[in-house]
Parts: sequence; C-alpha cells; structure tokens
Amino acid sequence: MTKELILPAKYNIIEKLGEGNYSVVYKVVENGGRTLGLKIARNNCRECNELVAREYQILSQFRHPNIVSVYDYDVTRNGNAYFIFGYTPGKPINKVFKKFSKKFVRAIIQIIDALSALHNKGFIHSDLKPEHIIYDENRETTVLIDFGFAAMQSQIITPSGTFGYLAPEVIKGIGIDQRSDLYSLGIIIIEILTGKRYVDAELEAMNLPDEFKNILIRLVWEDMGLRPTLPEIYQTLNHYLAEKKAKPISYKLRLPNTGFVAPDFFNELFTKKGKALIIEGGVGSGKTRLLQEMKYRLLNQNKQVFFYISQEGINFINALENFIGKKVITKDKEEKFQIFEELTQHLIKFAKDRELIIMVDDLTEFTEYELALFRYIGYGIENKNILLIGTSTPNKEIEDMGFLTYTLEPFTTTEIENLLTKTFFSFDVEKAQDFIVWLHTNSGGNPLFIYEILKHIFEKGVLYYQKNRWQLNLEALEKINLPRQLEEILSQRIARLSKKGLSMLQYLTVARHPVESMVLYNIFGAAGNIELENIKYLNLLREGILNNKRVLYLSNQIIGDVVKKSLSQKEEKEIGRTLIESIEKIAPQDINYASILARLCRKLNIKEKAKKYIGLAATSAQDIYDYNSALEYYKLLLNYKGINRAEILIKIADINQIMGNNETAVEYYKKALPYRKSRYSIYAGLGRAYSSAGNYEKAVQFLNRALRLSKNLNSDEYLRIATRLA
Repeated sequence: MTKELILPAKYNIIEKLGEGNYSVVYKVVENGGRTLGLKIARNNCRECNELVAREYQILSQFRHPNIVSVYDYDVTRNGNAYFIFGYTPGKPINKVFKKFSKKFVRAIIQIIDALSALHNKGFIHSDLKPEHIIYDENRETTVLIDFGFAAMQSQIITPSGTFGYLAPEVIKGIGIDQRSDLYSLGIIIIEILTGKRYVDAELEAMNLPDEFKNILIRLVWEDMGLRPTLPEIYQTLNHYLAEKKAKPISYKLRLPNTGFVAPDFFNELFTKKGKALIIEGGVGSGKTRLLQEMKYRLLNQNKQVFFYISQEGINFINALENFIGKKVITKDKEEKFQIFEELTQHLIKFAKDRELIIMVDDLTEFTEYELALFRYIGYGIENKNILLIGTSTPNKEIEDMGFLTYTLEPFTTTEIENLLTKTFFSFDVEKAQDFIVWLHTNSGGNPLFIYEILKHIFEKGVLYYQKNRWQLNLEALEKINLPRQLEEILSQRIARLSKKGLSMLQYLTVARHPVESMVLYNIFGAAGNIELENIKYLNLLREGILNNKRVLYLSNQIIGDVVKKSLSQKEEKEIGRTLIESIEKIAPQDINYASILARLCRKLNIKEKAKKYIGLAATSAQDIYDYNSALEYYKLLLNYKGINRAEILIKIADINQIMGNNETAVEYYKKALPYRKSRYSIYAGLGRAYSSAGNYEKAVQFLNRALRLSKNLNSDEYLRIATRLA
C-alpha cells in the first residue's frame, strides 16, 4: 500500500477514480457500508495539502442537492490532507445526453441551480467541464463535483490551439466573475448538442428552438457583458418544461468586471515583430489590461507568449531561462553584457521557427540590472521573430531607452459609452448621455477610477439589475456623495472588511512582495480561505502563479498605501515577525525570499538573521550579475559583527572594478590590506583595477606581488594574472 493510502481504519479503498495536479480521488466504503468518495493530497506537497483544505472549506459552506456534499476532513499519519465526500453514481453529463430534450433541460436547470447557490456565496467554480458534472440516470439528478478552483495563470503561457472550457477572461488573467462559469456551461451544452468540439461546431446551423439558440450563442461570446445572466438562462429553459414545476431561482448578481475598450493603436501593436515597445500610462490607465487582451489574442493565433509580472523577488532572467529551457553559463563571464548576449541568442534561437512575444508588466519595478537586460534584448532582437513589450508609468529612465512608445490617454465620453455597452450589454437609462458625461467628469476618464465609481454606486444601490437589465436610479445618483479620490473609495471598501480580511491585506502590505498562499495559510489556517475569496471579489487582492507557485499580492499599490495607514508601528513589527516565521517554515530554501527576509529582519533588528539573509541576497544578486543590488547588500553586511570582513571588502572592490569604478575599487582593496591572509586576492584586484585605469606602473607592481604569493602555478587564476601582467 502506498503512503498516500494510509487512512483511518473506518475507510476501505475500493478503486481509484482519477487524479489531478494536486490530488488523487478514490471510491471508498465506510465501515457502516456507505459508499463515499475520498480526495487526498499528493505526497510530500504542502501546497497540495492547502488546496485540498481550501476545497473542503468552500464545499462545507453548502448543503445543496446538486453540489457534492463533504463530511470529513483530516490529515493522514504521513501528513496528507484529505476529505470525504458524497459519492454520486453516474456518468459525466456529455456521456448521457446527445440531443435537446426535456430531460436534458431539467439537467441543465439543476446545474444552474447549483451555480446560483455557489455564486450567491461569492464563489466562482472557474474550472467547469463535463467530467465535473455527474448525471445519475436512475434519480435523474445532476451533481456538480470537483471544486479545485484551479484556473489560475502562470507568468509563462504557451499556446494550446483551444482553451477547452476556460472562459477567455480566465486565460487573459483579468479577473473572473459569475459569467466565467456561464461561458464554460455554454461550451459544454454546445458540444453535447452538436457532438463536436466547440471550435468545430457551427452554431447557427444548430437544430434548436430560436430563443434557446440565441441565448446559447450569447453565452460563449468573448465580451463578458454580452453574456446572459443565470436568471435569463433559467427563464429561457423553463419555457420548454410543460409542467412548469421548476421554482424561480434566488440569484445575487454581482457587478461585472468592465469590458475592454481598445486604444486606436491596439491593432498596430501586433505588426511590430522584431521590435521593442513601451506602453506608457498613469496608474489605472489600463496598461495591464491591454497586455492581457493582447496575450489572449496572440495565444489564439498559436503564438508563444511569455507574460511576466514585475515584482520584488521574482527574477526576470531566471524566468526567461525557465521559459526557453536554457540556462546561461555565468562562471566564464567577466561582465553582465556577456550574460545578456548569451541569453538574447538563446531567445533568438528559440524563436527561429515560431513567433515569440515577451510581455513585461510594470518596468518601473525592475532593478537597474533588469532594465539593462530588457534594453539589451530590445536592441538585440531587431528584425528577429520576437516582439518585446513593457508597460510603465511616465519615467525618464525608461523613455531614454529609445524604444517606440505608445501612450494610453484617459477615456473620452465616446470610449466610456463603449465601455458601458461592453460591460452591461442591456443598460436601461433614460438620460444615458448625461450619465456618461457625469462618469467622465468624476473619473477624469481613468479606467480604474471608472470601475471603482461603478462599484461604489452599485454597492449603494444606485446601479442595480432588475427585469433582466441593468438600471440606474438617476434621482439617487444626484444625491450620492461620491468620493473624489480613488483612495477614498478604496478606504471605504477596506473599512468594511472583517478583522481577518483586513489582517490579510496588512500582511501583504508589510511583505511588499508576492507571498505564497501557503505562507498565509500557515498564519490564518483553512478558515482564511473563505475570507480570501471575498477579498478577491472586492478586487483588493490577486491570485496567480509565479515561478510555479501559487502567490497572493495586492491588486495595486494604492491599496497598500491605504492599508499601511491602518497599521501602528507595534502591529507592523508583530506582522513582520509572524511573516518571517511563516516564510522560514514554508519556504526555507527559496532564495527569492532572501530580500524580503533581509528587509524585515533589519527593520526588526534581528541581527543574526538579518546578516544571514543580507548575505544570501547579496550572493544571489551577484550570481546573476545584478551588481548594483549586490553592492547595496554587501555594504549593509559591513555593519554586522561576525562576518569575514576582508572577503566582503574584496567582493565590493571586485564588483566596482568590473563595473568600471576603478577608483572606488582601489579604495576598498586598500581597506582590506590589513587582513594578511587575503593579500593574494587584494594584490591581484589592485593590479586589475590599476591596469583598467591605465596606471600600468602600479598595476605591474601589484600583479607581481600577487604572483609571488601564488601557491599553484597551474591554476586558472595564476594564468589570468600572468596574462594581464604580460
């Protein structure tokens, strides 16, 4: 028996039903004779345990005839999380139905009822597919199973020709809502009724009642705002049940995410192969959304897309290496541009027979080293099969790179009208133009502020959904006290969070870094998953995958600024200590956390740990030739006791010499001279620095001293010194 099958004696394994990325599912029999299902996390996987716990926590919120029931959650002696769920005999819905019928309509209505319950609690399934919908023919019952909520996007995206049942917005990474599940449901229905994959189905030729066909076509539209709501689908389907026994569903509609309004230059971006481009705009101007929309269209064209979110601690060069499957050999490189050149050549070779698009969101978060790499790649790919795109707020350093720049301007009233149409489809407003002008005046045309204003008036009941259309109370709109700054709106939203929800945002604010979900899970436990879903719905938090790990981060910096004001110094220190403990427990070997741990330990004056993590951060930066960051960390190390001071001084001098700062290099080599055991390295360094500066007399003097101290005349270092001396 494998380790993952060591369970309490009351459960007997009957057969394996399937497995996914993070769990295995079995059919089991309880001692009392009841047949059940069991989902267990994969072995030796903390994140798998967290995902299983998260799924159980969410499912335990429901007692619904069309949603799988969960009964028991525990952890095996081997440390594998598992839960027991109700076993549903039957088949995936696409194995039962092949044509339109009343029985099929009843089955779909049951799915709608399940989705309604799910959505009313604030959850989105996001991974709906036929095998997750089981139909029991004997009881004529449909059950929604498998709530893994696994549809999160990595920074590394490759084409697949078709995205299966995932809604376009899931692929884009723009934030899912209730309509994402409806898209998946539409694909499932179309494939069942046509017997073909959706990409091959001829929708207009479907032999279906016109009303049902029309709503089905709307379900799978790319623009979310054009899709029908669950009540609309329910009403349409209910017409085909002669007995009219289905009860009206209770549905709490949430404000949809806004549609995409493309700037005039959008289509032009796709023609710039072999170029580097900058998309410039202020905070909330739509830079990220534009990249996400581009990404989706490019993937649909079967292009290779690398999508990188710029955040502290996530290494750009390593992510690129992972994407192309090639590592740059750094040991034989004397300066960073040799690394840049090798990586650029790897990228060009990778893109030889395919078009590659490299997207970087927010270049302003890049280190000086990463910006230099971006610039080098940009000039190295001219006329190659690669398109390089980065976004930025107005920034002189980025503008000075000299790349073609496109600027996102605030929306005009015409663009706002287009936005409302794409978002709400059917918008019943008597004085629509007056509302558009009002929205433009109060938002300044900023897309993010427009969305936040819409959310604000929706929460106040001024914007509401009734009789299958969005409506506006113009009288209440005139009286509403609208915050004038985005910070005010976000402050009011954050103020309504529970204590636990605010605490989660505080941890991410103090971290200033994407944090693995396991780090927060270790702090808040499984119960935090429910609050996490609520924060995500409020657009205060984002969830994704970076470096193959699930991470959480604030939706924008303004949220961090607002949350920071709620923190006292004492609270900030307590959160910092807890973060350090949790990160050390969850990711003790992850070098990407060295910088955040160094910063937190310094702030808390935890000297030994600060020294340790500063050293790791310095070494990590030097290993990838991020010399500016390495220098910063090495200089910090000089403030701590118990270090090899000579070694640190020599490293600072070596880096300055490589960077061409020969005068500074000489200064630091001389500071190390009192340490006699290191004189070989010091003399060799002084020789290199004086040689580079053109002071050959002193260069010869110190290189000769180094050679006299050399113990191995055949070493590579001896040969390098001798060559320079010659």
